[in-house]
This record gives sequence, C-alpha cells and structure tokens, in this order.
Amino acid sequence: MVIGENISSDNCILKFQDYEDNLYLYDSKSNCIFKYSDIVEDILTSNIVREKDLVSEQLRKKYPAADIDKQMEAYSKLLPNRKSRENSNRAVFDSLWLNVSHKCNLRCVYCYGGDGTYGTHKPLMSIDDAKQTIDYWYQRLDKSAEEATITFFGGEPTINKTVIAFSLGYLNDLLYGKIPVKYKITTNGTIMDEELLKLLKNNNFSITVSIDGDEENHNKNRPFSNGDGSFRKAIDTILLMQENNIYNITARLTIVHKNARHLEDNVKMLWGLGIKSIALNMVASLEDEYKITNDDIKCLRDQIHNLALEMYNHKNISIYNFKLYGYLLYNRMNNNCLFYSDKNLLVETNGDVYRCHRLVGNHEFVIGNIYENSDFLKEKYSTEANNEKCRSCWANKLCTSCPQINYLYNNNLDEPYDVYCDFNKLLIEEGIKLYTTVQTQKKE
Repeated sequence: MVIGENISSDNCILKFQDYEDNLYLYDSKSNCIFKYSDIVEDILTSNIVREKDLVSEQLRKKYPAADIDKQMEAYSKLLPNRKSRENSNRAVFDSLWLNVSHKCNLRCVYCYGGDGTYGTHKPLMSIDDAKQTIDYWYQRLDKSAEEATITFFGGEPTINKTVIAFSLGYLNDLLYGKIPVKYKITTNGTIMDEELLKLLKNNNFSITVSIDGDEENHNKNRPFSNGDGSFRKAIDTILLMQENNIYNITARLTIVHKNARHLEDNVKMLWGLGIKSIALNMVASLEDEYKITNDDIKCLRDQIHNLALEMYNHKNISIYNFKLYGYLLYNRMNNNCLFYSDKNLLVETNGDVYRCHRLVGNHEFVIGNIYENSDFLKEKYSTEANNEKCRSCWANKLCTSCPQINYLYNNNLDEPYDVYCDFNKLLIEEGIKLYTTVQTQKKE
C-alpha cells in the first residue's frame, strides 16, 4: 500500500510517515495513532468489533497467542462506548449563534450570504429580538455544561454594535457565577472603534478576521461596496487589536482557484505581518473563476506540507486547522460541525432558527422561530453525516464534511463533494503527521 493512503475503506485506517520518517497507523474507530508493526496493522484492519473470536483465531496462525491477547485487549479498551442519546423532545443548548446583522459594507465575490443580506428583509437584529432570543436560549440552557459558547455573526456583525453591547451585558448578568462563557466573533475587520475594542478585550473574545492573502488577491476578492480594496483596513485593525493586548485573533484565508497556487506565499506573508494564526478555508462557489479544481488540490498538497513544517519549526506561528486536529487527537474527541449538533441555537435577525449559518435565507432549512415559543424537536437535528462514504473514510472522526457545500454542488446535504473531501483530507493527514511528530519529539 502507498504511504498516506487508506489501507481499507472497510476499516478506516491511514498509514503514514511522520517528519522523522517513522511509520504509523491512524485508526479512526478508536481515533488513535499507533506505532507501526505487522501485528498492529493486522488487528486494526480486522473486524475486531464484530468478529473478535474469529479474528483472534486467524491471527493466532501468524503470531504468539500471548501477543495477540495483549494487543487485542489493549485495542478493545480504546474503542468508544456508544452512549444512548436521551429520549427527550425538548431541546437543551450550550451554545448560541446570533446573526445580529444582515448588512455588510463589503461585496465579496464569493459570498454565500448574498452580499451579507442572505436574501432576507430584516437587516439588523433589534435589542428586543436579541433579548427574546437570549431568554429563549437561557431557559433551555444545559446548566451542567462545562462552558457556554456565544457567537456573533453576520453580514458584518460590527455594523450592529449596539446589539452586541446589549447582548454581552445581558448574557454576562445571566451567566455570572453559573457557567463559564466563551465569546466569538467573525468580522471583515474594517469597522473598529474604541468601544468595540473595549468590548472585545473585556469579554476575552476569540476573533476571526477574513483576509485572503496578499493585498492584490484580497482586494479582488473582498472589495468595499464602492469597489475600493479592504486589505489595508483589515490589517490595520488586526495590528490595532494587538496593540491593545487582544491576541486571540485568527485570520481566515479563503482559498479560491486564482490564489491556490500562491497559498504558501500568502500564509507566510500574513505571518510576516504579525498575524500568527491562520485558518484555511475552501471557497464555496459554482463560478469557474473561483471554484477549486482537482488540479488545485494537487498543487496545494506540497504547499500544505511546507506550511506544516514551518509550524513545526517555529513555535510562534500556526495553522489553526492543524492546532484543532492536534487538540482533537490529544483529547480523543471527534470534530463537530454545528449542523450536526443539537446543542446549538442559531437565530437570524427575524427570529428564524437554522441548523447552519451558511444555509440562512433558504427557507427550506428553517426549523422554527423563537417567537413561536415552542421547543424544537430533536428529530429535526441529525447528529452525523447520513452517508456510507463518510462512515467508511479514515478521516471521519476529524472531518466535519459541510452540508452547505454538499448542497451547493450536489443538491444534497448528505452527499459529499469530492473536491472538498480531498481538500479536508490533505489538511487532516498533514495535521496527523504534525501532531505525531510533535508528540514523539516531546516538542511543543
């Protein structure tokens, strides 16, 4: 078998080399990485879950019985126990997503939100809307959750600074002393003033700023509504936040066909400007000018590998995607898309509830409205991708798929788009290699 390819689609195993040329196996069933040996490979590629006795009998023909028993017992303990889900029709949440603005001052060429309006008719969430939404969520909050997560989104959310400020004050009063809270915001970085700086800093926000690489590429992709480029303003805002001791900032770089061949240069340029964390995102567009192709995926492979090596060799820079995979692997956790979560309440400006922010505006995907004051049945939430291709893929524990991308390209939420799968597997495989090398070398 070729290093870096799936050993068996039935067993979801990836065979790979770390950066020191050591050979490992990643097993998605247990979400664990194993030092390679023939016996470990044979155990991982067998149907130990369903046919333990038969597998043991077959392996005993090749290996000493004591070795088989030891390895199989150890592996069996790593397999997750499937917990039955609560049989309750009442929604219980631990995260809240507020689309506070359906207005935007940019006109990004690939915007899935229709210039930030999502085709909806209420541009801004009001204070009353925000209070009603927060009350609805708080009444159904899982008070035993380790943490509550609140995300402000748009459009451009900072256009509605008044509602952000109100929501923060109201939420802090409700949650103080009850449950820790993490605040997040995604912004184009072109609107910033002293009040916003204070809100972001005092509430310890995790901030994502959209920047598409160098000034030329960014300005082509993300111009202001008058056609002017937004790069310099976004960079200045990031540097201003850092000057004010706000450091939990990630730049999200959307990869399009035009800039795919320059990804490595663009990331290094952003690192050089002092932006230490970069998240890589593949564009969702049907236009040939922007859509990522199979040839683009091929040219991204070496660039993504080189960026991982840069991160390995320099502690103060990172690719967010790789850090996420390392966190998930270290804690043996699955990646989680909000679309497949029944713990998140996502509400847009008029109170409509959706499962995914990228599907806002498409009424086919409205699952309720907070003004109806009714619980959303858990049956309306699917908790995993409903297709065999994902279930049989070695990356299924670390990949979230993307229902909106599936729907855009295949007109089916559950049918994976091959190019997006290949893009994710590039990132995940490199993330696994990086994590394994770091853990082996005891290097932070």
